[in-house]
Amino acid sequence: MEKQILIPVDGSRTSVQAVRYAARVSSFVRELHCVLFHVQAPVSLYLKEEAARDMHVRTQMNKALKKNEAAAMKILNELKSEMTDAGFLKTGSVF
Repeated sequence: MEKQILIPVDGSRTSVQAVRYAARVSSFVRELHCVLFHVQAPVSLYLKEEAARDMHVRTQMNKALKKNEAAAMKILNELKSEMTDAGFLKTGSVF
């Protein structure tokens, strides 16, 4: 029977340890699949309202959102690579 683990990651030591733990567990659990997802605070409603009114604020907010997305992808790719190096993909999969 397929088993899935949902692992929130934010780059913290605790989230990295959770990913490493899942990689170790994969050697004992058949058909284990992991979903890594990045967690970050949402943009405040106030900032969204300001961005709707002010082009400069909107530009700055969009730059910050793109920077956050790039940082999230970097974290996810690094952790996925770590799981692959630990042999996880031989027994399961990571999304």
